[in-house]
Amino acid sequence: MGMLSIIKIKDIATLIGSACGFFAIILTISEYHAYRLAMAMIFIAIITDTLDGYLARKLNQANEFGKELDSLSDFFAFGFAPAIITFYIYTQTTTSMGIKGFSIWVMFIPTFIFILGAIIRLAHFNCTELEGYVGVPTPTTAGFLSLITLIDYYFYIAYGSTHLFNQIIHYSIPFILILLAWFNVTDKISFSKKVRHKKGWLKILMVIVLVTALTAYVLIIFFENQAAVFVFIILTLLLTIVILLIISGFISAIKEKKQKL
Repeated sequence: MGMLSIIKIKDIATLIGSACGFFAIILTISEYHAYRLAMAMIFIAIITDTLDGYLARKLNQANEFGKELDSLSDFFAFGFAPAIITFYIYTQTTTSMGIKGFSIWVMFIPTFIFILGAIIRLAHFNCTELEGYVGVPTPTTAGFLSLITLIDYYFYIAYGSTHLFNQIIHYSIPFILILLAWFNVTDKISFSKKVRHKKGWLKILMVIVLVTALTAYVLIIFFENQAAVFVFIILTLLLTIVILLIISGFISAIKEKKQKL
């Protein structure tokens, strides 16, 4: 059987996510430096990543090839691409938020640590048979990083000038990259099978997040400056949901350890 012949519908969804990661990098390194559109590609990749798992279960297409393909795609779309975008945003001579950018050497190590976190997590995930998750999935950390950079920009646009809030985010970025890498690999955070398969209340939450994210990007595309305040509020809401999800993972891990004692 040829390599191409084993590609199934759910694998096409996975490959679309890979394409989004590639487009995100091209948009970032091109002369246009379309950072916001690049971040939109990351969110589309998150949607396709959710879709490929759903299709694999509904169409009974889960297999080892799909598992390996999904991990490789996740590294590209949720490890490498968001790291490169963030690196470019915060190493410009003057960032889009009017703050002097970091030296490339300041961002080099934190960015590489973020990438390493994704590599280690995905390799470990493929070697285990856990029903749930240990550590925070790479789409979640990629979404967190994308949201924080977008919030930084849209607060600047809404406020009309560089604010203390922008400076706090700016100088926190290297530490945020390292923290997110730790989130990927730590056993202090865990999620149940229900979370992995998006069952119960998570289905409703996913729909809310999807509709909210799409609303934000419609406003960004058509009313970037005029709707800056509203976009900032929506992005902050999405980031709050992500943070609450991570906190729930901390609580879940603590409960599991208590049950084992």
